[in-house]
Amino acid sequence: MKGNVCKVRVRLFGDLAEVFQAREEEVELERASSIQGLLRLLCNSYQRRTKIFDKSGEVRSDINILRNGRNIAFLNGVETELDDGDVVSVFPRMFGG
Repeated sequence: MKGNVCKVRVRLFGDLAEVFQAREEEVELERASSIQGLLRLLCNSYQRRTKIFDKSGEVRSDINILRNGRNIAFLNGVETELDDGDVVSVFPRMFGG
């Protein structure tokens, strides 16, 4: 990690790849960012926000998120911190969760 920045790779599956117009992208974040911060950065349109977040602002129950292959539900949820080089996979539950 260089300075105050970390790079993470985001992989999107199912219809999320279409909505986000990418199957994979590299994102630069401030050091000590969390899954929540990453999602807020990525969800920069109404269509993207409604695919990931419910009306109360929580991650939708039909969305699975993995950090380096581990479901964040078994880590620290959306507060799971990200490190340089992490791979975050986001997919609809029916796609393969």
